[in-house]
Amino acid sequence: MIARLHDTVATDPGDEREAAQAAANLWSGFGYLDAPTDVLRMFVQAIEVGYMTALNEVRDGNINVEL
Repeated sequence: MIARLHDTVATDPGDEREAAQAAANLWSGFGYLDAPTDVLRMFVQAIEVGYMTALNEVRDGNINVEL
């Protein structure tokens, strides 16, 4: 399901590159690198989905300023 969601959200190659870099930076700080490859891929794709979704929200002006 995460892979399908990722494929749905990843519509812009530039956003995909930005999300991959952000996920790599975030993931390198964790240390849970001994997990099975499929589990790691799922985590990274989930991070990328969140990042790409946030980029789209900002572009669309959907920013919640009530913090």
